[in-house]
Amino acid sequence: MKKISKPNHYWKYDKCREEALKYNRRVDFRKNSSGAYSAARLNNWLSQICLHMVRFSNPQGYWTKEKCHEIALTCNTRHEFRLKSGGAYSAAHKKKWLDDICAHMKRVGNRYLRCIYSYEFSDNHVYIGLTYDMTKRDYRRKLNKFDQVTKHIKLTNLTPIIKQLTEYLPINEASELERHYVEEYKTNGWQVLNKKKAGDVGGRNNIWSFESVKEVALKHKKRNDFSKNERGAYGVACENKWLDTICGHMTEGNKPKNYWTYELCNIEALKCKTRTEFRLSSRMAYEASLNNGWIDDYFPKIK
Repeated sequence: MKKISKPNHYWKYDKCREEALKYNRRVDFRKNSSGAYSAARLNNWLSQICLHMVRFSNPQGYWTKEKCHEIALTCNTRHEFRLKSGGAYSAAHKKKWLDDICAHMKRVGNRYLRCIYSYEFSDNHVYIGLTYDMTKRDYRRKLNKFDQVTKHIKLTNLTPIIKQLTEYLPINEASELERHYVEEYKTNGWQVLNKKKAGDVGGRNNIWSFESVKEVALKHKKRNDFSKNERGAYGVACENKWLDTICGHMTEGNKPKNYWTYELCNIEALKCKTRTEFRLSSRMAYEASLNNGWIDDYFPKIK
């Protein structure tokens, strides 16, 4: 039987509290009653209605390489692994096991690594593009009625052949190669469907390499100043976990090492409605949450 969702206005404080009392852990509350959990989080009620709950914590040394590998084998990509078990992924990352236990996974790119792909139609039309993940790109393309490939499919009722033309390459190299492939297709008599100029990768963050982010970071003595004045570079550094490397020269303030526990980070997260707001309002709590795999507890991804 299909589960009927409650309307947003249903989840008042008393209803959320009543629902929360059914669970001993926040993770169970979130999984089994996402509507109440989301309403409580957005209204900053979690700390009040979850006081009776205990936080489950694995003992030190729980995540052995074998246990991490067992979880990793159920995933197809590292991104899926991180989302499925933040604890296992975090342990594997810290112990440098990822390359070993993720060897079976499909390699995808990121904002710095792209592959070149094409959609070839039997009427001699083709679209050439760049992407960091072929599967995601194809899925999103089908949802966009203004997409050139989607429009040509509807116009001709033809099904294109999708080809990955290169491995995942540094973005500058991939950008140049895309121009090469566009010209090659044209030379061979294909009608190119692309509207944008070949090599256009889009997005401001594509300019940020490790070296350029480090150069910007060296201009600041405190991470707080780096965060406030260089949001683009700082955001890329957070996403790629470069902060500890490029901010070694900076002062960290008066907080002792390991100050930011799960509970303290949660208190700061409850003050915010989005991850971005959390990062901007409490930088150190955000970094600790990101590095320890807690961020999805505070801001569950919408499925």
